[in-house]
Amino acid sequence: MTDLQKHGQELLAEAIDKLWEAMLELTRPTSPQTPLPRPPAKPVRLARGLEIRMRVKESVVVYFFANGVCFESWEISVNSSYGGGASAASRVARAMMPHLSHPRQLAQCLRQLRWLTAWMRKRAAGRRRAAAEILRQQRKWVELLESEAALQELAR
Repeated sequence: MTDLQKHGQELLAEAIDKLWEAMLELTRPTSPQTPLPRPPAKPVRLARGLEIRMRVKESVVVYFFANGVCFESWEISVNSSYGGGASAASRVARAMMPHLSHPRQLAQCLRQLRWLTAWMRKRAAGRRRAAAEILRQQRKWVELLESEAALQELAR
């Protein structure tokens, strides 16, 4: 393995590890509860023969495909997770490297992984904003109920 391939694999593993962290951030519970976002409409094409597909229901599942065959999947629900982490990131990077023979392909793959990571982080921020907006809209009614409870206490 040349120095360029070794360095590229390290960069790839780091980008995949950040993708895992973004998945954790995306599935972090909000109070009040907000729904998970819809996945991207199309699979994310990393390079020729490499793509990532997402499924979002009660959990977020990310599938890594090479030549149409899924070689790794990560799943995170609100309460548990399967896959991911630093060891899984290096394992996925090793599996991807044979498909990234040119520096241009590696650069495109890193760019797409960073785009997907940013997409997940933006959706996580949107979920937090939605929860804050729900609390803001409910504040008036919560204050009304609290004042009624206080009046009842004073009446006793």
